[in-house]
Amino acid sequence: MKKKYKKLLCQIIQMNKMENDFYVTLSSSASLDYYPDNKSSHFRNQLCKNLELPIGVYEIGLSEAIFQDYQPNLPPTPVIPEVKKFFGHTKDDDIMTVLFHTTSAFRVKKDEATIGKQLEKINARLKSDLVEFAFTRIYEKGQGVKNIKIHFTDKYKHSIMIPQNLAEALGFDQFSFQPGEYISKRAPNEELFRQIPQDHLFTFRLYRWIENKVKVPEPETYSYDMLIMQIAMELTLAKYAIGFEEEGNLLKVKISDMHLRLKFPSQINTYLGLKSDFVFTEPETDVYVPDDILPSSGGEVNLKTSLFTYVHCDIVENQFFGSTSRPILRLIPKSMNKVEQHRFDSVYYLEPRVKDVSSIGIQLLDDNFEIISHSEIPTTIILHFRRKRL
Repeated sequence: MKKKYKKLLCQIIQMNKMENDFYVTLSSSASLDYYPDNKSSHFRNQLCKNLELPIGVYEIGLSEAIFQDYQPNLPPTPVIPEVKKFFGHTKDDDIMTVLFHTTSAFRVKKDEATIGKQLEKINARLKSDLVEFAFTRIYEKGQGVKNIKIHFTDKYKHSIMIPQNLAEALGFDQFSFQPGEYISKRAPNEELFRQIPQDHLFTFRLYRWIENKVKVPEPETYSYDMLIMQIAMELTLAKYAIGFEEEGNLLKVKISDMHLRLKFPSQINTYLGLKSDFVFTEPETDVYVPDDILPSSGGEVNLKTSLFTYVHCDIVENQFFGSTSRPILRLIPKSMNKVEQHRFDSVYYLEPRVKDVSSIGIQLLDDNFEIISHSEIPTTIILHFRRKRL
């Protein structure tokens, strides 16, 4: 019997000499001689030959899944009292914005005795193909230099931060500037400039926020829980270190990367009780959502069950999932006791966690990351292995 199952698995592993890509088909009804406890919801297949997956060369994604989302004691189809939608009311109202902070630095040594000579060197250092930044001295007849003017243009809309000690010597109260023109409030102070040590490095920092768009599909049902789950899933699949924790009407939004900011579509901010233009900027933000949108309210559908099935694979690297990390290949909306075939046009890929693979284990988990109920209908999982794209 072992030879029979190994031969079967050899036939369903389609490999192109391990050059570009191949598929591996796994079944809960296979490898029973090796793993007699295999069930539709958790199983392992012994491969006919080991797969060699050099680190950094291959990636793995879920191409297709066939299984019964079995939930005992539930009707096959929930009754939804009314049809509502979060998205689709205006153009791009299903787009979240993730802002990523980038910085670059320019350094100029203080090697001149006067402000005028030093500014000439600074102007030459800061001017580039992308940025035009210049200090200009404004003269008044009979009084010499009265003010300093800053002219700053940048097609990528950076901001610039100039050294505080230099800004004070030039007569400016502010140190950070958006593109535009600025005139100092006071005349430049040569005495303050001379107090700055010779060979001191003036550091100018260019920074900006890059906007990345993340599309949020309409949840399966119009509910607060489903919305947050859908948003969390899309951010996880896009590999952003942003997570959510729910406790009653408290929603904690956690941003693990200090270079990230998050903005929901305006109507979602309003739905959650926030200002329409609210942006999440802190590592942790507490949002107290309105009571009338919680699952217990009469206007929402509360199925008191898991909303998604999570496909867990033991040979892939963990990915961010809220405040934890797990080897999750895909989140699939529950289909309520139906046997469904899921083919994915957009496959999300993860790196393998092992170089030499002799067997592959699959688990189907619920929202609490517990194994779902067993079905008598076998589960089929098709994995796509491909070389990483540069």
